[in-house]
Amino acid sequence: MVGQRKHDIILLMKLFKIITIGAIILLITILAGLSFQYYKQSKLLQESSNNLNGPKKIELNLKGIVKKGKDIDPQKSYCPNGIYIVTTDKTYQLRTPDDLNEKASTAYAMYRDAEVALTAKFQDISPNCGSVKNCGCDEFVLVEKIEKTKDTPSSFNSYNGRIVCLPLVEGNVNSANCALGLATDDGKYYILEDVPDSLIVEGNDVKITGELVKEKTATKYRIDGVINVVEVK
Repeated sequence: MVGQRKHDIILLMKLFKIITIGAIILLITILAGLSFQYYKQSKLLQESSNNLNGPKKIELNLKGIVKKGKDIDPQKSYCPNGIYIVTTDKTYQLRTPDDLNEKASTAYAMYRDAEVALTAKFQDISPNCGSVKNCGCDEFVLVEKIEKTKDTPSSFNSYNGRIVCLPLVEGNVNSANCALGLATDDGKYYILEDVPDSLIVEGNDVKITGELVKEKTATKYRIDGVINVVEVK
């Protein structure tokens, strides 16, 4: 009798072990299936999100010369002040990663006419070109890193002077109508363009390198021209 009971207990223990192992295997199978389904759903959602966000951005490494649209051959007359990199086989418009806060014409002015190497993101989409051709018609890259590859003398003129409130043609200058510009050592006044506000501080002595683009332009300020700034020292 005792032997029979012992035998029954052993059988029950074996049965319990088999049931436990089976339950564990079943649980693992269920969890694996759920994990696979979750992975598939996540991948589908990611692909859907990528499609909604537009084409994937491609990283490019480019070498070429930085020029304004007006200086490229053939000239980009519809975007004369746009900044471009001209490579051996293609031309791209340069834009900053955050074009709303810092314009490319300001950020990359110092590289004009220089040979550079840059890393950028290219988004393979159709240019935003309306019925009238403009700067939005060109393929562009978002510059992540840029550096000169050759140290060559600047082809632009330099002007030594001080940052001041430009004099008015009529009346006196005050805080309300003060427009900062350059007063050169030889007594001339210039409006400065394509330069960050942080570099134009009233009273600072500076050396401006840039392109004189307008002379004696019509304005309420008594100036001798407008300089597209390339460098401030």
